[in-house]
Amino acid sequence: MQKITLVPPPGYDSRIAPVVGTTAAELDLLLASLAKRVKDAPVELLEWQLQPGVNTIGMLLAHIAIVEVYWVEVAERGLTSLEEVDRVVQAILGIRMDDDGLPLPADGVHPRVLAGKTATDYLGMLQQARSATHRTLLGWKDSDLEETRQVEGQEVSRAWVLYHLVEHFAHHRGQIALLVSLHRRFQSA
Repeated sequence: MQKITLVPPPGYDSRIAPVVGTTAAELDLLLASLAKRVKDAPVELLEWQLQPGVNTIGMLLAHIAIVEVYWVEVAERGLTSLEEVDRVVQAILGIRMDDDGLPLPADGVHPRVLAGKTATDYLGMLQQARSATHRTLLGWKDSDLEETRQVEGQEVSRAWVLYHLVEHFAHHRGQIALLVSLHRRFQSA
């Protein structure tokens, strides 16, 4: 019988941060499963659209990375100006906050700034986001999880940020799986 466990990444202290460490492990497992799904995806698949106005896999990959950086690096620091936000996001990911093209207008297409990016490029962005996340989360204790920040007119706790990181990543991972399946179906039709 295979034993399956959820082990926090190195450096997380299970005595003072078991929830933080477990969430970090969940995020790493989600990233590993996503990487397995898209690591060999050609650029054509990453930029394929079911129709105008529908997100591409590449857009979703960039979006996942941007949102992770936003909640862990930008919101945590209380940054509000677009210039500050773009500076932080670009320093970590090499793209700006709005470069994912989301939300996509009804006639929108894959953003020019993402054109030609490979699976390696996107997975690199996601890994850069995750490295930044780990650097920050390693400083969090479970006793700090009810601390809040004002973000876009709402009071948001660190506990909610952890929840949102997992649910947001899983949601878009599901969209990506669906787009891969749809692309396969349309190519074989």
